[in-house]
Amino acid sequence: MVVKRLKQFIDKKGINVAAFEKSVGFSNAAFRKLLDSNGSIRSNKLEKILQKYPDLNPVWLMTGKGKMQIGYEEQDIATNLFNESYPLYGEYQPIPLVASEEIADFIYNKIEAMDFNIKDRYVIPDLQSRGVKFLIRVLDSSMHPTYPNGSILACRPIEDQSFFQWNKVYVLDTDQGLLIKRLHFILGEPDFFECRSDNQDNLPFSINKKSIKGIYIVAGAILFE
Repeated sequence: MVVKRLKQFIDKKGINVAAFEKSVGFSNAAFRKLLDSNGSIRSNKLEKILQKYPDLNPVWLMTGKGKMQIGYEEQDIATNLFNESYPLYGEYQPIPLVASEEIADFIYNKIEAMDFNIKDRYVIPDLQSRGVKFLIRVLDSSMHPTYPNGSILACRPIEDQSFFQWNKVYVLDTDQGLLIKRLHFILGEPDFFECRSDNQDNLPFSINKKSIKGIYIVAGAILFE
């Protein structure tokens, strides 16, 4: 995580958290809260941090690759590489479009940016304000006509799985792969969900909750004609 690597950097520099927060314009204890929650840093803050600490390697900060600190002669090269690979857009960070077959690697490694599983990035402030963490592309017709093949779905993690909005569309990361379905309660079967497609040719089926590794509600979509 970026915040963890940033903590490593300031520890090596011998800077305490309070002094670091003050130096880059964080409000009191804001960085500490990010550390405790494994939160993400907005791109405008990243810009300030990299301006304040030019010896911090931006590529290492984002990916963990390379050296933590760089010398003066390496700074322009690292900055150009960073800007090409991880462009910043004001206060909003681009939302990654992740390949469906590699979603587990993206989620469980908790990596903000890895080229092998991020296919593109989109800046959509309205989705980011809804807690969307990643986008996936629909690769079949099971949710047609609501989400035709090729549509892009915005996914928000469900942290509290004691409450669900029934008949809403969810992305399920299961032992058998990724599913995009409407979830329904099954009377007398608390350990199962009923999964329904919008395509009437697809019959509903039940799924054991134990086979689901992650659940993400669809908070928005980009549709194509």
